[in-house]
Amino acid sequence: MAATHGASRLLVRRLVAEEDIKELNQEELNQGSVYKPTRARAVLALPRTIVKEAEFYFKERPRRLLTAGAIAVLMGFFGATSAATIIGSVADWDPLAAAVLLFWTETFTRVYYMSEKKTIPMKLINAFKIGLVYGMAVEAMKLGT
Repeated sequence: MAATHGASRLLVRRLVAEEDIKELNQEELNQGSVYKPTRARAVLALPRTIVKEAEFYFKERPRRLLTAGAIAVLMGFFGATSAATIIGSVADWDPLAAAVLLFWTETFTRVYYMSEKKTIPMKLINAFKIGLVYGMAVEAMKLGT
């Protein structure tokens, strides 16, 4: 039990970003309180940590980003083909599925192109979106013939 507790403490310390330590109130530091990472802080710091780790991983070898982007496009294409097949079998859900897909695509496009800094996970999600839209266009052409 002690080993598990110690391992979770190390994980929490690893996940808490340095910026979170700097964001402590100066009053707490002046009062002599000791910084103790909590699971809540670790959960809040998790997205930032994932982005930093992804950027480090892809900066090490730039070909990895090209490979991951190609895989994201292909997965988007596969997702579009699968969605068209599964949702198309029950014709009642077609308008709802189209509305959800359109809403997600337009919302992410707006977020992506309005952001100043495009992180690597955002680039990969954009590649997935491109594959999804391309796959839906191909499915529409298949159904039109």
